[in-house]
Amino acid sequence: SPLRDAAGNITGVSVIMQDITALKQSEEARSLLAAVAESSGDAIFIRDTDRKIIYWNEGACRLYGYTPEEVMGKDSTFLVPPELMAEREQNWIKRQQGLAVANPDTVRVRKDGTKVDVSISLSFVKDVDGKVIGAATIARDITERKNAERHIERLATRDVLTGLANRHKLMEQMHAALARAARAKTQLAVMFVDLDRFKVVNDTLGHAAGDELLRECAQRLTECVREVDIVARLGGDEFVVLLTDLADTAIVYPIADRMRKSLTMTYQLQGQEVQASASIGICFYPADGHDVTTLMKNADIAMYHAKDQGRNNYQFFAEEMNQRMVRRAQLERELRSALVKQEFVLHYQPQIALDSGEIQGVESLISWRHPLRGLLPPAEFIALAEETGLIVPMGEWVLNHACRTIKSWRAKDVAIPYVVVNVSAAQLGEGLVRSVRQALLDHAIEPSWLMLEITETMLMEHVEEAISLYATHT
Repeated sequence: SPLRDAAGNITGVSVIMQDITALKQSEEARSLLAAVAESSGDAIFIRDTDRKIIYWNEGACRLYGYTPEEVMGKDSTFLVPPELMAEREQNWIKRQQGLAVANPDTVRVRKDGTKVDVSISLSFVKDVDGKVIGAATIARDITERKNAERHIERLATRDVLTGLANRHKLMEQMHAALARAARAKTQLAVMFVDLDRFKVVNDTLGHAAGDELLRECAQRLTECVREVDIVARLGGDEFVVLLTDLADTAIVYPIADRMRKSLTMTYQLQGQEVQASASIGICFYPADGHDVTTLMKNADIAMYHAKDQGRNNYQFFAEEMNQRMVRRAQLERELRSALVKQEFVLHYQPQIALDSGEIQGVESLISWRHPLRGLLPPAEFIALAEETGLIVPMGEWVLNHACRTIKSWRAKDVAIPYVVVNVSAAQLGEGLVRSVRQALLDHAIEPSWLMLEITETMLMEHVEEAISLYATHT
């Protein structure tokens, strides 16, 4: 500005200069930050101290679907699902206090109402005096990562074939349900479901039909229970249903009835109508056990009792069943020991022609010379041997012992036309053929001197194996 004297004449010039480098740099910095924010692929928006939106970048437009004009001056709560509002407020307070948020991953709502998985980063903006003047939020779309995580979780916790919870997930859910029941003093029921004669479907129609049956059974079981209940597949043809939060055990009866009736309805498998059924064992918490292991064991025991009662029914666990299973386990151990110690003996029952009185042959009958209980008839242990698979080595012993007896009789000119050896269903297959052929060779006897006998019931239950065996070796 000019300098003047008393008469008003210009006598000089006064120059005042101000350094505005910092201001220019600040403006350039703001422009640079705005450019970075606009070019960012993430959603970025800024709120003032009243939590009203004052900046909304292009990434936010893409992620949420709103234009800047639609959101300016609004509180960002419209982006938050109602069920997450409390969590959002807690995280806001934590960040204000300088605390880290344990999991920044959350869900937000787009303009079209759909939800999106995002990872939220929030920073408070402060002036030169350290006073908070706003908050900047960066939201990153993590949909792909979350979908991958959910897929991995499904693989880890879901049965691939049926989509039901798998064994691992069931155990986790049972522990949680037991803890809730203990706190609320309520009851729960464990139902062990095993399909009857599932192997027949696999063997006659193929494994694809068996898979269809399992998927359909899973669907029917799910439809029979409440939304709060849990249906899981343990593997094979075994399912577990967990009925939770029971105020009264009476609710289990109609559910069990529905399950039994639903599972016996006709199935369409590979274009064919198939009948199926299931045996169901049921036990209760806390009456029949206080932990997962005990409840699973007792439901399994009850299911086997349902099998013993003719299948296609449900049975409740009782202590006498447990005692019976304990005795069965003891008998199984003793039976295994008997095979090692060869405590068995063969008796021979003559088959006599009524018209002539002549001996047509003899039937071999196995007995068990038990060290404590004396001589046990086959009815005492054959069924258990078949269930446990011990019938196979036992059958080998009978076959070789009978062949040895045949050779001895023939050497002594005992005129017995043939000896009958009973064959179990578990022995059918190529292994039986090899065993018979080897026994004939080892004892040097004629095939016509040995007769194998199978029951009509076994034939009806294992038609395909019997026909295949006959067709291959006749």
